[in-house]
Amino acid sequence: MFGRKRSLFLFLLVGICCAHATLARAQGAISTEQNSNGAHNQPYNVASINGEYAVVGTFSGSIAGGQLLVVRFRDGQLSGYGVNNLPGPTPNERAVTRIWFTGTSTVNEDGTGVTTVNITFANNTTLEIHLDTLITKAKEVHGRKVALEIHVMERESTAGEFLVQTLTRRPE
Repeated sequence: MFGRKRSLFLFLLVGICCAHATLARAQGAISTEQNSNGAHNQPYNVASINGEYAVVGTFSGSIAGGQLLVVRFRDGQLSGYGVNNLPGPTPNERAVTRIWFTGTSTVNEDGTGVTTVNITFANNTTLEIHLDTLITKAKEVHGRKVALEIHVMERESTAGEFLVQTLTRRPE
């Protein structure tokens, strides 16, 4: 039971977590989305990630056919929900599952940080995970950096899996 729940959540995190090579390339991409009026000189802070982000994707190996993850950040707090389309009891069946989560997030001046997520599954069981984060795209709005894209990766790998995901800022 725990393995299936873990796989379900790990599926949600596909794309949020970044491999080390991707992180190195992403740090170089930070300045490409910033305008020329000094945003690259401004430090990031927890307000940089305030807003709503989404992850939509698929996962190979018939683990999941599609996912939707919506994350809301506000002053270091996060909340959200996820929907997965997972394999059902037979090869031709699918099961839609839902999760809800809350947590906290930190942001360092260089756009890196750590996020703790507390997940609640439909059967009311819970799981806590820890993610390393990196802001990979940003723009300046009213003199402060605003994240447009955030990569996350799970700190504690399970069953040899190393999953990454990208959160994309939703229009306001």
